[in-house]
Amino acid sequence: DADTSQRGLTASEYAKEYKSYCGRERVVLRKRRTKLRVEQFHIIAQIGQGGYGEVFLARKQETGEICALKKMRKRTLFKMDEIRHVLVERDILTATKTPWLVRLLYAFQDPSFVYLAMEYVPGGDFRTLLNNSGVLKEEHARFYISEMFAAVGELHGLGYIHRDLKPEVRPASGSPRLFLIIPNRTSSSMVRDMSN
Repeated sequence: DADTSQRGLTASEYAKEYKSYCGRERVVLRKRRTKLRVEQFHIIAQIGQGGYGEVFLARKQETGEICALKKMRKRTLFKMDEIRHVLVERDILTATKTPWLVRLLYAFQDPSFVYLAMEYVPGGDFRTLLNNSGVLKEEHARFYISEMFAAVGELHGLGYIHRDLKPEVRPASGSPRLFLIIPNRTSSSMVRDMSN
């Protein structure tokens, strides 16, 4: 190919490089197939409590990666008929690559719980920011509202409607970037169908 000829690789160098690549790819694919367990995460602290479970600050032991680990009891989800909403949440976070949504790093389950390991965004949520700062200055309020509209607009552009927009679903990160957390009440209905 063009890259090989451009770098001037001989056939034996190319074969050696290709073999090395295949070996690395096998390792990566094997890691992806490995079933995760909650024991592979070191729980640092509880950072949230919701109607369906708890959220913990956790570190993946193998990689040292910090995440927000959402732990939801299956029995509660079943009783409250929320299983479909959790699956939609997982699907949205898996399918989207946008700076406005927290990234889903891992999703796994055990016999009693469902776990979603998401990007950790330090700073608490927007409700905490409001409680701590009191009334926002007008320019700050404009900034946060415009970011919220941009985030929700992008979510709508992906075909989803956010039905539970409140300060708790917007982490107040240290960066100027606004994030949305997809709560279990996000609808997978298409936006264009809802606008008729």
